[in-house]
Amino acid sequence: MHDLAPELSLIASREDGMAGFILTRAWESERAGYIDILAVHPAHQGRGLGTFLLQTAFARFAAAGLREAQLGVMSNNQNALRLYERLGMCPRFRVHTYERAG
Repeated sequence: MHDLAPELSLIASREDGMAGFILTRAWESERAGYIDILAVHPAHQGRGLGTFLLQTAFARFAAAGLREAQLGVMSNNQNALRLYERLGMCPRFRVHTYERAG
């Protein structure tokens, strides 16, 4: 059974189309909401839309009885890291990806 939670996800639209969205999962066994994707169209960045989407997801998680919010982020995405930390999130662990060419 998949754990996609459309009732906890959100699409933000403006006059000119979709401005952003947040796609979430509910991990009932961990009582956590997981944010798979947070995306804001470049034309709408820097206006608080990412903050609004995250805060709405956090509120929906709490209303659904989920105790925490989780997500993954690239460690070099400084804008995202600042946003998440500003909203009270903190790193739990780091994952390293290794690769070998050819």
